[in-house]
Amino acid sequence: MERLLYDEMFRIEESHWWFAARRKIIMHIIENILHNIKSEHQEITICDLGCGCGATLRALSKKYNVLGMDSSDDAIRFCRERGLIIQKGSLPYNIPYEENQFDVVLLLDVLEHIEEDEKALQKAVSLLKPTGIIIVTVPAYQWLWSPHDVFHHHKRRYDKKRLLKMFMSFPDMTPILLSYFNTLLFPLALIERTFSRFLKKKQETYLLPQPNRVINIIFEKIFALERLLIPRMNLPVGLSIIAIFQKGTTSHKTLC
Repeated sequence: MERLLYDEMFRIEESHWWFAARRKIIMHIIENILHNIKSEHQEITICDLGCGCGATLRALSKKYNVLGMDSSDDAIRFCRERGLIIQKGSLPYNIPYEENQFDVVLLLDVLEHIEEDEKALQKAVSLLKPTGIIIVTVPAYQWLWSPHDVFHHHKRRYDKKRLLKMFMSFPDMTPILLSYFNTLLFPLALIERTFSRFLKKKQETYLLPQPNRVINIIFEKIFALERLLIPRMNLPVGLSIIAIFQKGTTSHKTLC
């Protein structure tokens, strides 16, 4: 991404409804999954690949051992301002970590930036310990392609079929969850994007517009509510997709 995108992300990601709600969803999912698989005294190590400016990583650091990687010097600088241990690297060929090292690997809105996304996913999976968990989020639906994707140097958007096909090339990975999310606000997003295209509305921000405080709180609560839905059901549509797979055999209920 461009440098100014990291500046803007660092400025808004603690409070903006989209970042705050996604963070709550990811943390809720991790807590619930790890509650089922970890032993009482097991220390959990999480690696966030493409961690950006580190708001999610900092939130996770309150409960887990965390490490992060990003290819941007600006992202690394912002992360270090937040007191995080960050390494410079990029997927799929320049990874500063050893294989079989982490209990959880995160790829949160990362794969869409990478030309060789299948090789990047393969490398991320190799970092997992036996029975380790990988959590991937990506933007959904190529037909939703917009100037936002161009600004962020996205290579593509995804559907569930494509993401599942990528994971099926790993015979030792067991699906836990594959679902759309950011579903409850999906109709509003469609309306907004339709009008923006029709009116050729000028892009005012490189990230998501920051609404007024009341609307920001409402949107965050609506989006974050999905943390209670995603572990229990497959959401049929949404602006994003979340995939959770576990290395090796698992007794988890799978939702694919």
